[in-house]
Amino acid sequence: MVVTVWTDGSALDNPRGAMGWAWADSAGKSDSGGAAVGTNQIGELTAVFMALMAHPTGRLKIVSDSQYVINVAEKWSKGWQRRGWRLGSGGEVKNLPLVKGIRRLLDDRADPVEFRWTKGHAGNAGNEFVDDLARSYAIRRQRGEGRDRMPPEGTQTLAESTVVQTGEYEKRPTRTLKHMPGASERGHWKMVSDSPHGRGARRGGGRSTGRGRGATSGRKRSGDGRRSR
Repeated sequence: MVVTVWTDGSALDNPRGAMGWAWADSAGKSDSGGAAVGTNQIGELTAVFMALMAHPTGRLKIVSDSQYVINVAEKWSKGWQRRGWRLGSGGEVKNLPLVKGIRRLLDDRADPVEFRWTKGHAGNAGNEFVDDLARSYAIRRQRGEGRDRMPPEGTQTLAESTVVQTGEYEKRPTRTLKHMPGASERGHWKMVSDSPHGRGARRGGGRSTGRGRGATSGRKRSGDGRRSR
């Protein structure tokens, strides 16, 4: 039998507001926690980490509205691990203690874990439930109620996070080429910001590279195929 687990994180005034995490499963169990300061990504990672800790055996389907978390768990962490926990560029992996913890828990499992993405705030009952749990814990911490509730890996991630300590994301966000849906394999690429909330992304859909393979000349062709001037 496959147990479905919904996970979510919530950060108020991201990146330095109070943060919450939560998970709930199809068997009716749930858990939540958070910290007085944190980021949405740390909350999302903590939720998955805690869900895996609470379900050490059996087949799981983890449902998250964070593509970042799903990519970390399914793909990126494997490559980072092979490279000695470094990015392909040689840089440092962000949120490393939690990333390592998730990778360890997945590698140590005998049973498979499937990750599924769902759109947030779109009527998925499980996703809405854990979103409310995570946000409620963050609100309580913002009011000074309760206490921080994080695993050691989460506490260490908070302590090492430059974002948490400074309250600022990188001022020059990394940009990567991403293929536009419906376009040919050779054209219509644009630069897309990797920073949170799309900061730094170009408005109006970005700029085509125009110089790659398959790019056409700016001059029009006449009916016989010759270029007009």
